[in-house]
Amino acid sequence: MRVLVLEAEPGAAEGAVAVLEAASHVIDRCHDSDHPGFPCKAIDAPSDCPLVSGPVDVVLTVRSEERTTTGELEDGVACAIRARVPLVVAGATEGNPYQPWATATVPAGGDVVRACQRAAAAPLPHHSRVGSERLREVLARHGHHEADSAGVEVTRRNGRLRVLLTVPAELSGRVTEAAATHVLAVVHKIDPSARGKDVSVRTIDASVGRPDSVELSVDARGVATHKSGWPWAGRACNSPEGAIRGFSRDGRAMTATEMKPQQGPGDSVSPGDLRRCT
Repeated sequence: MRVLVLEAEPGAAEGAVAVLEAASHVIDRCHDSDHPGFPCKAIDAPSDCPLVSGPVDVVLTVRSEERTTTGELEDGVACAIRARVPLVVAGATEGNPYQPWATATVPAGGDVVRACQRAAAAPLPHHSRVGSERLREVLARHGHHEADSAGVEVTRRNGRLRVLLTVPAELSGRVTEAAATHVLAVVHKIDPSARGKDVSVRTIDASVGRPDSVELSVDARGVATHKSGWPWAGRACNSPEGAIRGFSRDGRAMTATEMKPQQGPGDSVSPGDLRRCT
């Protein structure tokens, strides 16, 4: 895990850095040790900004004193909030000005490592809410007005966004693909700096009572691919009979036999096998 560490007062984050490094996490800083205050690295060399030079999984700021104002060395917190990277505030957190944007707070002496790990893995609330709203709008336009189980959960991994759509199993491949396209567009709009997006479509079949899913990787052009490289559009799920059904780009249902020729070298399709495709 890559952690961007900030501090409200000089030296406030030393203990947190030590335990994070002991847990084999990579630490980044906004300021060089010989230039503790303004300017940050990005002023002289924009490419040296940790939020630009590589994927940051979580941002941690440590405060040794209770205060309602920002610290001189916390300038990177605002950048992290704009980049929508999960934020953890640790130490003297009472009255901190970042509370509306913080994924988690850790009191002095708390488990900073665990808090950062959990924050990095947690769903992104704004992304998820906006994605869910767009998904339900698309489903309503296609006549699915009571899709209460439909929703979107977005998380960040290594700079990429993982977008999980939950939709009713009765949706056609065409509607599911349209929904995924619209959700990706709105998620990209609020987080254009993400390094890529991985899309999962999970279907809920009330008659079966279990979810099934297929995962795809989407590049900057919006092209979805299977882990072995062949193009894919639509969704795949286990039917009540246990056989895999897929949907081609034109929405036509495909059997497992029809899907096999499209697999990459060494891949095969069998019942229950098409659950991860990144």
